[in-house]
Amino acid sequence: MVSEIIVLSGHIIDSLTLPKVLDEIIELGGDFVIKDITVGKTRKNLSRALIEVSAPTHEALKNIMARVSRQGEALNV
Repeated sequence: MVSEIIVLSGHIIDSLTLPKVLDEIIELGGDFVIKDITVGKTRKNLSRALIEVSAPTHEALKNIMARVSRQGEALNV
């Protein structure tokens, strides 16, 4: 397995970005571990999730990362 860390930040809960990203990871044959998450308490507060994304091959991970990056809030770390 190969892995990479991504950070999602912004309104990732109410915009449904977090569940969309997690669903895409699974749909593409990957796996994830949420290493850390901070949820904003009000609309003015942003949320942040640190996620380890893993896949069986480098190519599969590359495909997952390309798809996840389309969500607009994912940043590779």
